Amino acid sequence: MPGARIKGEGIRQFLCWYLEHFDEERLAARVAELPEEARAVFDPSQPNLGVVSSTWYPAYAFHALLDAMLEAYDEDQRRRFARDAARVTIERSLKGVYKFLFESFMTPERYARRAQSLFSRFYDTGKIEKRIIRPNLHRSIIRGWTSHHPVLCDVMLYMGEHVYPMLGCKHVKAERISCLSTGDIECVYDVSWK
Repeated sequence: MPGARIKGEGIRQFLCWYLEHFDEERLAARVAELPEEARAVFDPSQPNLGVVSSTWYPAYAFHALLDAMLEAYDEDQRRRFARDAARVTIERSLKGVYKFLFESFMTPERYARRAQSLFSRFYDTGKIEKRIIRPNLHRSIIRGWTSHHPVLCDVMLYMGEHVYPMLGCKHVKAERISCLSTGDIECVYDVSWK
C-alpha cells in the first residue's frame, strides 16, 4: 500500500515511552487488534516490534498502532501523552555530544532556518516553515503533511516547549492556531518566550 512514510527513529521513541508505562504483552495485544495490512508491518516477537530506526515505515500502520495504543485515552490523556512523547523524543535524540553541540551552537533563528531538514528526518511528506514573527515568537506552518495524525501534530506542537529552552529561551509557551484534524487546510502553531 503506497503512501506517506514515517522514519523508524520516531516510531521507536513512542514505543519506548509506551513500554515504560505498559508491558510488552499489552503492546502485542494492541498490534493484534490492527487491520491485517498494518499488523504485518510490526513483529511483536522482536524488541520494539522489530522497528529499525533507519527504516521508513508506512504512516497508515503507525497511525493504526497509535490509535490502538491510545483508544481508551480521553482528549486530556492524549495531550499528556503527546507532551510526554515530545519530551522523550527530544531527550533521547539530543544526548551526549549532540546535546552539547545543539545547546552551544543553535539559536532560535538557526533552529527556524533548519526546521525543514529536522522535520524531514521523521516524515517523507510535508513542508514546514518557521516564520519569525517577532524576536520572541516563531510561527510554524506545516503544509502537505500526508502522514499527519492528531497525536503526531500535538507532538510537533509540544516539542517547542522542550527545544526552545535548550536554546536559552525562558517561559516558553506553545499554542495551536489551526490543524488538519479540525478541518483546517494546514497545521499552524506559535511558540513564544520571554
